[in-house]
Amino acid sequence: MRFWNRTLCFRFFNLFGTTDAGGSGSNHPGNLKAGKEMALSDTKVGGEYEFVGLDGGAGLREKINSMGLNSGAILKITNNSGHGPVGLEVRQTKLGIGRGMAQKIRVREIEPGS
Repeated sequence: MRFWNRTLCFRFFNLFGTTDAGGSGSNHPGNLKAGKEMALSDTKVGGEYEFVGLDGGAGLREKINSMGLNSGAILKITNNSGHGPVGLEVRQTKLGIGRGMAQKIRVREIEPGS
């Protein structure tokens, strides 16, 4: 039961802790036009996605954050063959993330031109 409480709290803060309350119209991730939410493992090569959150515990969160994947990070998918690691680029750094971890990472598609 404790695991679910931590996960729900993390998702709550991910959804509501990053809003642009001032309405300044900045390039804040909350102002991007976005598509549907999905797992990183379900993304398409060449697509751009916004990091939304994790469906995992504190260990996974720490590891992912150390790679530079945190709320609002923009990811470009470079390799996703349907098996093996997912290749991506975030902040001009190329990463490979195993399929199991990729299934726990939640992203939102960014529509072209936004």
